[in-house]
Amino acid sequence: MQMLRTSRELRAVLEGTYPFDEDGELLPPERRCTMLASNANFDLPIQCRGFVMASAALDGSPQIVQISYTAADQTGSHPRKLPPIEGVQRTTGTRPAAVGAQRAHELLEWYTDDYDADLVWMSLDHYTSPKFSVKQFAEPRGSGGIYGPIARGLLEDAIESLGLEVGAAESRAYVNYLTSDVFGEYARDFFGSVALGQAAWAMVDTGDTPAAVNLASTKWIVDNVRTALDMRDVIIEAEFSATGSSGEEEDYAYWPGPYAPEGAPTMTDEEQEAFLKHITTFVHKTNADAIAYEVGSKHAAKAGETFAIDVGKLKATQPALRGLMGRRIPYAGHGGTGFRWEPNLIGPVFKRNINTQHLYAGTMSQVKWIDRYRDAIENREKDAIGRGRKIAEVQAAAESAMEILKECQCWQKGPEFRNILAGVKAKEVVFTDSAAKE
Repeated sequence: MQMLRTSRELRAVLEGTYPFDEDGELLPPERRCTMLASNANFDLPIQCRGFVMASAALDGSPQIVQISYTAADQTGSHPRKLPPIEGVQRTTGTRPAAVGAQRAHELLEWYTDDYDADLVWMSLDHYTSPKFSVKQFAEPRGSGGIYGPIARGLLEDAIESLGLEVGAAESRAYVNYLTSDVFGEYARDFFGSVALGQAAWAMVDTGDTPAAVNLASTKWIVDNVRTALDMRDVIIEAEFSATGSSGEEEDYAYWPGPYAPEGAPTMTDEEQEAFLKHITTFVHKTNADAIAYEVGSKHAAKAGETFAIDVGKLKATQPALRGLMGRRIPYAGHGGTGFRWEPNLIGPVFKRNINTQHLYAGTMSQVKWIDRYRDAIENREKDAIGRGRKIAEVQAAAESAMEILKECQCWQKGPEFRNILAGVKAKEVVFTDSAAKE
């Protein structure tokens, strides 16, 4: 029995949980929630099982389980991401990321069926494009990427749409990047993972590339998922600007107004206008379904480290995108472990990505186990070195997920979500007669 929920059903959730009224003001807190998006890391079974258990508990809680590019590669036995021992080589013909995504989907199907967890979706997270520099791509690097004339057309349109000034050397490097073998390999990994993984949501992570390259590459990828793969329902998340990592020094400027932290730098009127112009242009041109942009958070928050999130920017941007596109373009919250969580974030942040906290919870369960049973472990006593420590890690993953589900106000919202999903119609597939004679 298929238990994992589909992209079509997740689209219904997007609209059914829109957190703003007609004037762009937040609905009352009891009418809002944020989806927990839990990252499952290699080796997948322990965290996946724990996350699914958390969603299945009692009346049920909605959750997205995310598989990153690296986790998919490792699950697919990528020889550089998961080096085999001497004398062993990977012989599977399918791309590691694609077959890894497929295996993750199958695993989640098993667990959702085991626990009757009917409110779980799968996402592909942080499919990051190759690094770019003008120097690195000053000359062509193969032709396995986008066809040259198409790449140039995409870039010309992106540069004009965003009002950019790009020099000749940069322009050549942009074309060389998009047409390169490494970009082609990245794109085929993404397409293969989307096709075989059948995820409800998939992230195109190109936010670290120059603005014109970001727009051009995202548009090309989204268009090909819709047309070449004929996958029109999958929610494609684009990255307008990248979220940094803990320890990186940067001054973030907040949207001015009552939500800006006291004494923090704020954006000028011109910066606000430019941001809204560029992000609306980006979403309109790429036709992305979801968006990530900087709101003051960072990935991999250390113990006790939290970041004030830019509620003002979210309140200005999210209704503007809905007005432009005629549908909700949800904000995807990266670096969710370090979010200084507050009621005003519930709803405007559609999904809160959690990775570091789950990793910490699982690792600490093992630290405590080893501290408790060290003598027995060293004595090779089976009870100490057997399944008990794995069960403890599964339970830690479940407890970590339940904690965030409660913070995000999605805990035990199963009945409400099932009401939303009850009206979703099955996908209609229209077949036309081919011209084949035999």
